[in-house]
This record gives sequence, C-alpha cells and structure tokens, in this order.
Amino acid sequence: MGYRSVKLDELYLILLAFTAFSIPLPMLLNNISIIFLVCFWLFLVLKKKIQKPDFVKLLIFTIPFIILLLGAFNSTNHKQLIIELTKNLPFILYPVIIFCSPFNLSKRRFQLILKAFIAGNIIICLLLLSVILKTIFINGFSIKTLWGLTHQTLSAHVALNAIYLSLYIAIGLIFLVFYFLQDKETFSKKLKATYLIIALLFVVILIFLSSRTVILTSSLLIATIFFQYYLKKESVLKVLFRFVIIGGILGVSAIAINPILKWRVESLFLNSSFKEEGVQMREKLWKSSYEVFNEHKLFGVGSGDFKDELIKTYKKNDYRIQYRFEMNSHNQYLSLLVSNGLIGVLLFLFYLFYPAINFIQHKRWHLLSIMLLFALCFVTESYLYTNKGVVVFAFFITIIFKHFEDTKRTLENEKT
Repeated sequence: MGYRSVKLDELYLILLAFTAFSIPLPMLLNNISIIFLVCFWLFLVLKKKIQKPDFVKLLIFTIPFIILLLGAFNSTNHKQLIIELTKNLPFILYPVIIFCSPFNLSKRRFQLILKAFIAGNIIICLLLLSVILKTIFINGFSIKTLWGLTHQTLSAHVALNAIYLSLYIAIGLIFLVFYFLQDKETFSKKLKATYLIIALLFVVILIFLSSRTVILTSSLLIATIFFQYYLKKESVLKVLFRFVIIGGILGVSAIAINPILKWRVESLFLNSSFKEEGVQMREKLWKSSYEVFNEHKLFGVGSGDFKDELIKTYKKNDYRIQYRFEMNSHNQYLSLLVSNGLIGVLLFLFYLFYPAINFIQHKRWHLLSIMLLFALCFVTESYLYTNKGVVVFAFFITIIFKHFEDTKRTLENEKT
C-alpha cells in the first residue's frame, strides 16, 4: 500500500509539473496535460482514493464558471454561450482535481511545479532571443529592425499573443526573484549566476514584448519584494534612494531601446497621431462597455451575448477599428459588467479577495504578489476570454491556494 501511494503521489506531482510546464507552450500541450490530469483523477475515483474537499472552498474556486452559468439564463446566442462554457472548463476541472487530491502540496513540491513553469518560459524566451539576435545580425542594429522585433511581431514567432506571454514570464520572474532572495544565503555562486541569467533573459524578452501593464505591474511587485528584503538590513531612505536610481535607469533604458514601448509611454502624455491605437482605443472600448452595462446593470446582457452587444455599440458610435476587429472590453471587470452585470462582478471580486485576504493574514507575500499581478492586469486586458488566459489564471489561483492550505495545515499539526 505504501509503495503504491508513493508512486501515485509522484505521478500526481509529475502531471501538475507537466501542466505548469505546458502553459507558456502551444495550447495543444496544455490540452494534453488537462486530459492526463482528468484521467488520473478518474483513476483515483475508481481506486476510492479521492479526498473529500471543503465544499464551500470548492464552490468559491469555481465562481468564474458559476458566473457564466448564471449568465446563461439571459443569453440568446447559445452558440457563443457554449464556446464560453467550453473555454472556461478549467475553472471546474482544476479545482475539482486539485482540491480532491489526497496528496500534500508541500513547499518542495510547489517549488518543483514552479520550476517546471519557469522551464517552459525559458524555452520560449530562448527561442525569441535567438530570433532577436538572428534578425539584428542579418539586418543590423537599427530602430527599424527593433520595431520589427517588438510586441505581436515578436511573439508571432512562437504563435502566442504578446499580452499573455508577457503575463507568463512575469509570473515566472516574480517567483524566481522571491525564492532567490529567500534562499540566497544557501545558494552556490553557480546557482546564483544561473538565477541571475534567467531573470535577465526574462526581463529582456518582457521589454521586447512591450506590454505596458505587465511591465509596470510586475516591476512594482518585484520592487516591493526587494524593498521588503533590504529593509531588514538597511534604512528606509537608503533603500528608497537605491530603488529610485536603479528603477529610473532601467526604466529610461527600456524605453530608449524599445520603440513600441517608447511610443506607448508617449501616447499616455503627448499628442500622437497613433493615439487611436493606444489610450484612445481603450477609452472607446471602455465607453462602449459602460454604455451596454448601463442598460443591463444587474445581470448584464448574458454570457453568450456580450460580444454581439459590444459590436452593436461600436457600430452605433462609429468606432470603426473596434467594430472591424470585434474587440472585447480590454478590461476584465468591465467585460464582466457587460456580460454578467453587478452580480457577476461582485462574485468575481469575492473570488479574488478570498485567497488574497488569507495570504495577507498568514503573510504569504509571494502568493499575494501573483494575486495582485492578475488583479491589476485585469484593468487593461480581458484575459478570461481566451483559452490561454483562462488556463494560466485557473491553474495558478487553484494551485497556490492548495499549497497555502496544505502548508498551513502542516504548521498547525507541528504546533500541536
């Protein structure tokens, strides 16, 4: 019995690590990982090894899917509704599989899963770095060359959206920095150098991908992690001075190197003929979303009808680019207001706040950082209306809370 249990434990860990590893890679691999996880869960059911989960917590972590189901009652576009429900299945599958698992997700196991996720990011970043170096070698180092190596033109080389890829890399970078500082004293020089090289690789690719929100948010969170670490050793003024100088140099350098990032920052403050693709673009999207919400405040237009209603509003307001490309709200909270109204947004905020409050109470700052990264990035992107966004969010929210619960229970048992 003990031998079999160990083997199942190891298999479960391998499958979770494979899932994490596959997230930054093509969607097919991630779909395969989900199939393997479901098959493993069914095997545990047959063997009667499933753990009875806390039903309330299981319900909380399936809230995004529940919101969609509630919005099904006032949907008329049933085809789109089925697409949305299918796309959001990970919000059911991951909580059920992970919370019903009898295996403890200890710190060592959690770090192994994170390392697998970071390894997937390293593969993608190395591929993109090779593209950058090859292009510069062939065409020379110029603004024109750099312009062709930024944002979607770069991420297209690995068939991924720049916004989502930036988010994956930022998650990996935050965990990398936190664990490096936490275990810094025990690391060998080679291991420290390895961490530094990986972090530098991630930063370079993030700059080239040019997602303003992800770069700004992850920079602030990483700065906070460093600030908290050095504050234990140095005075507040000294730490602040160091961060202002280093942050300023890095920020100016990043903007100077990346033409798209420079243009995107300028569009926030200066008059630009390209503003329609920057700030004004989102202003029109958000205005349209609010118009739709204002007519369906409580329950929204329905989980299957939000896209149709937005397109109608774009057409009415003569927003040609938004209409032509059938754009979403580019704000997750506004998207939910449109599709599911105030009820949907309040449920979603509860879904975000519940784990965040637990992490604050027990001082799990690295887990809180990931929650904040998601919450802040939702302000400028509707991540949960694509498969790649749903998968990363559903997986990490579930797994970090499972890890939190297991380690908290272990500490309580040790005290008693």
